[in-house]
Amino acid sequence: MCLAFPAVLKSVDGKRGIVEVNGEERKVKLGFLKVKPGDYVVIHANRVVDTISEEEYLKTMEALQGL
Repeated sequence: MCLAFPAVLKSVDGKRGIVEVNGEERKVKLGFLKVKPGDYVVIHANRVVDTISEEEYLKTMEALQGL
């Protein structure tokens, strides 16, 4: 099974960045997505795979809390 998680992008350095997931910072690869600090993103295997709205981020985090 593959899981992707919502995260908040904290910083960008070229094609790499730092995201926060559940209060923990992780290094990620940004690929070709146009993102900036403060964006809500989805990460999978230490790669940003999509951007999401703040509303979607909050709903997903709430659902994950119930697991």
